[in-house]
Amino acid sequence: MTEPAPGTPPSGSPRHPGSASGTTAEYAAQLIARLGDREPIQYLEELPGAVRALVAGVDPELLLIPEAPDKWSVKDVLVHLLDSEVVYGYRMRFIVAQPEGQIAGYDQERWLRALRYREAQVDPALEALTALRHWNLTWIRTLGDEERARWGTHSERGVESVGHLIRLLAAHDMAHRTQIKRILTAVQAA
Repeated sequence: MTEPAPGTPPSGSPRHPGSASGTTAEYAAQLIARLGDREPIQYLEELPGAVRALVAGVDPELLLIPEAPDKWSVKDVLVHLLDSEVVYGYRMRFIVAQPEGQIAGYDQERWLRALRYREAQVDPALEALTALRHWNLTWIRTLGDEERARWGTHSERGVESVGHLIRLLAAHDMAHRTQIKRILTAVQAA
């Protein structure tokens, strides 16, 4: 069976909370466009060290302060990155094992509240992110072209292949690394 275009949204796709306009599929396309020609695996390898470097020596209290009312703190972003690693790892494994299946989306704001991101500890979250990213990358490197081409249908963004999800996760990393820098600049200047 031929794979439909990655990111083809089902009718009535909701807007992504972080997007300026459009659907979650459009938001994902914007993220991937920002990644450009960068090799996603190399970028994925950098995340744990890059995040550690960004928060090294920062007053722990500043990591708890959102950049503005109703916005996320650095700690919120760190825990989101960890949960995203769990979610993307699951999605890719699900698609490889059960191609053409349905992939559920999730509301990141509800996860922040319901899963108590604000109560999490930074160091254990960074340790878990480092270990899980290593585990996922070790597995991803074993995938052949046929496995990377397998796809599932995301409930908000439409058809996505494993290869597309690898690129999307790298682009997601890029967006949140930029967000952490922006938050730190805002809270350190306040």
